[in-house]
Amino acid sequence: MDTLTSLINQLVTSGGIGFINLFLLIRLDYINFSKENKEDKYLYLLFFSIVNYSIYLLIVEISKYFSLPIELHIPVAIFLVLILSIIFTFILWIPLIKILFKKVNDYRGKDKRSSYDSRSIKKIAFSFKENKAIFIFDFDNKLIFSGISGWFSDIDEADFEFILYPFNESTELDNYDTLIKYISTENIDADVYINIDKKIKVIIIN
Repeated sequence: MDTLTSLINQLVTSGGIGFINLFLLIRLDYINFSKENKEDKYLYLLFFSIVNYSIYLLIVEISKYFSLPIELHIPVAIFLVLILSIIFTFILWIPLIKILFKKVNDYRGKDKRSSYDSRSIKKIAFSFKENKAIFIFDFDNKLIFSGISGWFSDIDEADFEFILYPFNESTELDNYDTLIKYISTENIDADVYINIDKKIKVIIIN
């Protein structure tokens, strides 16, 4: 039992038991870490671990008042903490984050600044649900590939990867200048995602 307690203490100090909260918030796009602020991840882990550990200690104390074998106190507490950490993510942390974002954007709006979005630029650009025509060019405006959108990697730390389905027939829009002229003259709604590291421009026809 002392070994288990020691392990839990180590998990708390390393932020381990806050991983579930952080994982859910990242995957649901409420928190995003870039290369510049990835150190903030440890602060979030430590915060959630402290909260979860406090809940764990409270459950252990409460379990002493029930007719439960003492050797089950810690395992039951760990199980309940895991369940409660998931529940609290949805009923507590997400609503608080939404309120915080709203307040932040209200103040930014008063200062005539753009709205804050927790998602990365990549996730904002490729968060569409319908299939769209996509044209990928290098910085010399040479076509890399064009086609209909498929799957995209939405993990920010991962390499930029995606699947495109080729068009059924060739198109003049594979020429960069022709495509830009088409978008401009026909008032086509389009977005351009630029990745400096990969040296590509992705034109998304909405």
